[in-house]
Amino acid sequence: MYAAYFAAGADAIHTNSFGATRHDLVSAGRSDVRAINLGAALLAREVRPAGRWIIGDVSPPWRPDLDEATLIDGHAEQASFLMEGGVDALHLETQHAVREVVAGLAGLGQGAPGLPIWISFALSDAGLESVSGVPLAELVAAVGPDQPGRSVVLGLNCSLRPERMLEAFTLARALDPRFLLFQPITGDPDVGPTAFAAACHAAFEKGAHAVGGCCGTTPEHIRAIRPIRPGI
Repeated sequence: MYAAYFAAGADAIHTNSFGATRHDLVSAGRSDVRAINLGAALLAREVRPAGRWIIGDVSPPWRPDLDEATLIDGHAEQASFLMEGGVDALHLETQHAVREVVAGLAGLGQGAPGLPIWISFALSDAGLESVSGVPLAELVAAVGPDQPGRSVVLGLNCSLRPERMLEAFTLARALDPRFLLFQPITGDPDVGPTAFAAACHAAFEKGAHAVGGCCGTTPEHIRAIRPIRPGI
């Protein structure tokens, strides 16, 4: 799977570690947190061409029953194993709630100090609010300003089709210039590679520095981007 996306021209791929914190794995009857996260990173490294990036993927917990300390510990543990596996950065993705943003960032900072952090938000179709109804401005405020030794890239991912995310991305850039990442869904219903690539090109024109796809994105979608913006 990793090799297919690299072969399509991806500059960076995510590890297959979505949902691989201890609290998520235990709820699914698994406890091999290190093996899953370390293995995800090492497999990606086996097929990485020179000069490409591996991003450690960290998902939201969606667990209001867990206290903040548990969330922080779970994210720190996962981050440490991904760092051990040699990832180049961490991506706290599909964020939607303030407490999970705060706990996630704290955990990543504890578990993998010094690694770059991407954080992206899943927005509803109603406007600049998350899928759980939290205004984007509140989520950005929870991230806080960059600090010595810790800078973050902000982005949008999942939940929105390319054309709708493009509108939201423009507004998000006006809110905070750190919004540089654009990752729409390409399924439900399907968005073809040509339309996806056109939206990615438009996102670059609006200030994006990194584009890709979320749910439904195939190597063909990634391949379609390369002729438009080669050598990112």
